[in-house]
Amino acid sequence: QSDSPGQHGRSWARTEPPMFRLFAALLLNYTRLPLYVIHNEPVNPIALLRAPSAQVHPFRVDVIKSHVRSPVSQRHYESMYTKFHIWRLPCTQVAYVDYDVLTLRSPDGIFDECGDAPFCAVQARGNSQRYFNGGVFVARPDNATYQAFRATLDADAASHIARPYAEQDLLNAKYPDWKALPTRYNVQSVG
Repeated sequence: QSDSPGQHGRSWARTEPPMFRLFAALLLNYTRLPLYVIHNEPVNPIALLRAPSAQVHPFRVDVIKSHVRSPVSQRHYESMYTKFHIWRLPCTQVAYVDYDVLTLRSPDGIFDECGDAPFCAVQARGNSQRYFNGGVFVARPDNATYQAFRATLDADAASHIARPYAEQDLLNAKYPDWKALPTRYNVQSVG
């Protein structure tokens, strides 16, 4: 959830259930792998599905935000730190996918592409630096990494640091030697 003026009056109850249904339907059409849905609402994501699936596992979490407000134009990123909860999932390896990503073919090969690397992602489109997009990535969950992210957020707050792209900036700092995935796993701004 976000209190950003950039959200133009969007509310979870009005806009997010239909978006989640589309995301889940597409993803469930292309994979048989278990899906963990990280959510912070008191709504069971399985109840939102038109055809509930045993492969979908809800994982309720608290929202993680920095204690330092972002500039108004970046506030829609503030609650993105919540995705750090993936490092708490009961999995050896996780492919994280924002639910505004539309799946058009099986994403299962992403694990083979990543192999044993600790973190894999797709280069951010239009960014000349080695910087990845945080909407799709592969990581290896462990509680120590989760705690380190939380400690960094506390240190940022103590130093009054607001990261413009929130978790994406922090992830890029944590994983400077990330392994690049083929762009087919996160195509953006195709025109």
